[in-house]
Amino acid sequence: MKKYILGLAILCLVAILTFVFWPKEKDFEANSWEKEIKEIGFTSSPRATDLNNDGIKDIILGGAGTEFDSIQHGVIALDGRNGELLWKVPARNQVISSAILKDINNDGVDDVFIGGRSAILYAINGATGKLFWEYLPNLKDMDLVNDPKLLNFYSPQFLPDVDNDNVHDILVSFGGFVKAMPYDNTVRPSGKLMIVSGKTGKLLHSIDMPDGKETYMSPIVHKFKNDNDISIIFGSGGETIRGNLYKIYLRDLLTNSGSKAQILAKGIKKGFIAPPVLVDVNKDGIKDIVANAVEGKTFCINGKTNEELWVVSLDDKFHVYTVPAIGNFVGDDEVPDFYSGFSFAPWSEERQAVHILIDGKEGKLVSADTIGVFQYASSTVYNFINNDFDEALVATNEYGVIPNSGFDAKFYLNGLKVLNFKDKSYVSLRPLKVGSNLGTTPLITDIDNDGWLDIISCYSKDGQNLYSFKNGIIERTELKVKKRAPIDWGEYMGPQYNGVWR
Repeated sequence: MKKYILGLAILCLVAILTFVFWPKEKDFEANSWEKEIKEIGFTSSPRATDLNNDGIKDIILGGAGTEFDSIQHGVIALDGRNGELLWKVPARNQVISSAILKDINNDGVDDVFIGGRSAILYAINGATGKLFWEYLPNLKDMDLVNDPKLLNFYSPQFLPDVDNDNVHDILVSFGGFVKAMPYDNTVRPSGKLMIVSGKTGKLLHSIDMPDGKETYMSPIVHKFKNDNDISIIFGSGGETIRGNLYKIYLRDLLTNSGSKAQILAKGIKKGFIAPPVLVDVNKDGIKDIVANAVEGKTFCINGKTNEELWVVSLDDKFHVYTVPAIGNFVGDDEVPDFYSGFSFAPWSEERQAVHILIDGKEGKLVSADTIGVFQYASSTVYNFINNDFDEALVATNEYGVIPNSGFDAKFYLNGLKVLNFKDKSYVSLRPLKVGSNLGTTPLITDIDNDGWLDIISCYSKDGQNLYSFKNGIIERTELKVKKRAPIDWGEYMGPQYNGVWR
């Protein structure tokens, strides 16, 4: 009996000590920082991966100065812990694409592939910032402004190893001649779809746009379940020149057979600029293709048959340059919905921002809300408030008086808002800041793996110029929001950078 009482007493003591000393959930302490780089602004979107092996993800993105000005911070890597610069790569012009990441030298650290204007295409050692290769390393005798052969590289994609050197190769679009006037179709070189060696940067294959038009669209690579080959989705045309959305098989690209590309959707007056997204809309087990056309339309194309499932069309005064954000925003069905930022006004004028919500199952417009002035940053998505629906994270530009400042002068003001479509409400993640974000999609991640969500966002501190490329700010904002589920759509073109949802 005494042994039983003693044993019970020991168990009670252990229980008391466990209650007292068992680690409780850590109190929230925001790990936030801000980094300013005066010579650049941004249209590239941030990526996150651990570059210095400290267990904390670091930030990679491209920088942009005044067009055709060389810059020291063409590509930058920032320490995710405190925002300090890890490395930088200079560039001869703006680095406008968003990076894709893959370890190609087997050192355990992701390497960086990224492109920009004046034929910039880099492969960078992620650990050191040293170039593995540059597509055009010697431009001594080339005219960066007037040479129609020096176009722009957009966000690349990985392909399987097509040249048998045991390194994944790169698919990238090449197009856009800056000297062409808006409605002049006579001096616009045909855009190209190119395969470049991931190991050396050597050009392996190239086709012109099948319609001979320019291109600005980053391509998408995907093997649809019903196909026996990899498909490539790409687009032609621009803001004032009509174009098409295409699909071509990799085998035809490898034989330079651009004429075998199939048209998925046609632009009437304008083309296709923003990359599409791939998601199963009709629930047949095969990804479908959802793409925004510049002329204010959203197409949904059956991934099995290549036929149109639905199209949502607005007035032709609307323009869209953003990737559709994907989430469960409305309805009780399992079909995802789509949220995109449009602009409204004649092209080249300052435009009002209009955000469009589309019911994915019905292909119907649910709402169109005016939020600030023009920008082409795409939205990202998470279930921030832990209900049955997702919310969209939107970078906004507004024009007005600084709240509570006492000044009457108007400035551009940058904000970060989480939109709750079910309650038709929003929450600002931080106060408005003087400046604007032209085209950088905010990143939702958990940098330090502490269970709290982080937002990485960018803006320019120039409050007078919407198209400013100076005084660039990168900021980490840690939220008091738990990461309860995978982040399905937390960055530009999705978590694998390839436009594929889940």
